Amino acid sequence: MKKKYPKYKIEEKNKIVQEYLEVLTARSDIIEKYNIASDSVLTRWVRQYRKTGSTYDNRGKSEE
Repeated sequence: MKKKYPKYKIEEKNKIVQEYLEVLTARSDIIEKYNIASDSVLTRWVRQYRKTGSTYDNRGKSEE
């Protein structure tokens, strides 16, 4: 059976990334604490946050 992972809102993702960056919590602890699908997901969130100040990446959205 496939494991279900929560879907986080942008604000929630931002708080998770802030916790990771400010508290210097281990990646594995953050992934376990918030039930994040994989290390690559957290890496993507952190990269986007550092680049733009938010985890919002506009994937799947129209340009309207």
